[in-house]
Amino acid sequence: MCHYRFSVSDDGIGIKNADIDKLFNQLSQLDSGSDRAHGGTGLGLVIVSKLAGLMNGTVDVQSTHNEGSCFSVYLPLVKATEEEYSSTQPVITKKASSNSNQLIAKILLVEDNKINQMVAKKILEKAGSEVTVANNGLEGVEKMQTLKFDAVLMDCQMPVMDGLTATTKIREFDNITPIIALTANAQDSDREACMKVGMNDFISKPFRPDALYSAIKNQMAKVSAHA
Repeated sequence: MCHYRFSVSDDGIGIKNADIDKLFNQLSQLDSGSDRAHGGTGLGLVIVSKLAGLMNGTVDVQSTHNEGSCFSVYLPLVKATEEEYSSTQPVITKKASSNSNQLIAKILLVEDNKINQMVAKKILEKAGSEVTVANNGLEGVEKMQTLKFDAVLMDCQMPVMDGLTATTKIREFDNITPIIALTANAQDSDREACMKVGMNDFISKPFRPDALYSAIKNQMAKVSAHA
């Protein structure tokens, strides 16, 4: 049996001692404002904690407010023999491409989280789309004023300008381009708020690529039908 520790540290805003326990509450955010300065869905540490628990491990947080934090995962692992390792290697086969996963479109992705940007961009580009990224709602509005897109993927909670405000401003000069909410907030009230400001559809994170492709295609088809 070997014991491993994986740690990630930062010199960011840190966390108050009274708030550390809240980090492990599902969808809990220490700053819950829709235009908060720091991103996050409130899911990351919950998932890490549950995965560590399934592996008989633990998660530890050390933080000083306004100085930074250190997150550590402790895992007891058994070292596999060479024979065991070889027997678990997957056989990789090339999957035939499917036209259902093809999406030729110009997409504006309005998202502040760099990892979410990377994941969504890769998924869309793999399907054949051209993706432009805006880091917040204000950037999204500015890009919509100068460029033409087939669809917009809009996060709701972002710094500078949130997605609901951005959509309201876009609808002042563009009532045609589909805007699809792409957010971790999956309650009925969140969906209603998105529809109320002029969004066309709602996809909750984490999302499946096929669901994303389908939503964009459906909205583009509606635009073409009314053209």
